[in-house]
Amino acid sequence: MPDPISEDLNTDPTPEPAPEQERTVPLSALQEARTAKQALAAELAELKAAQEAAAQKRAEEQGEYQKLYEETAPKVESLTAELEGYRTRETARIERVTTANVERLEALPDTLKALAPEGLDPDTLAGWLSRAEKQATTTQQRPAGTQTHGGTKASGIPAELRARVEAEAVKNGKTPDEWWEKVRSKVPYRD
Repeated sequence: MPDPISEDLNTDPTPEPAPEQERTVPLSALQEARTAKQALAAELAELKAAQEAAAQKRAEEQGEYQKLYEETAPKVESLTAELEGYRTRETARIERVTTANVERLEALPDTLKALAPEGLDPDTLAGWLSRAEKQATTTQQRPAGTQTHGGTKASGIPAELRARVEAEAVKNGKTPDEWWEKVRSKVPYRD
């Protein structure tokens, strides 16, 4: 009988290498892998071509924009310079009108100065001053206590309302008689 212990001792722990087995891949799997690789390569080539085309298109557009910019830049610079000229002239005109308005306002009688509206732009104030000066001239030419409309008839404005009617007339660009007639037509005054 063979000795089991000695057999165990004589046994080599490393197994004997098995004869080399060939690994085989089915032809269909190989063809599928090759087809997939070719499809991915074609898709990658298409993407690269699309990126290059987009980059070239952007470059062309950028060139067109550059060309348009170069064509319009002189016009823009010219118009900007022209606009600055207009702004300078307008600023000078507003300063002249404002100075004239201050002088004209100082020349008005105190009763009309007190009625001067605040916060108007210089051109609007100049228009108001023209009406106020006309009113002041008309009032100064009349004898005290009487008013005439066009010098033809005596005014029917009561003395106690005269100052207020004159002030409202100036505010609204009317003569005192015109304003009084307008007010009187809406609210009758008892004499």
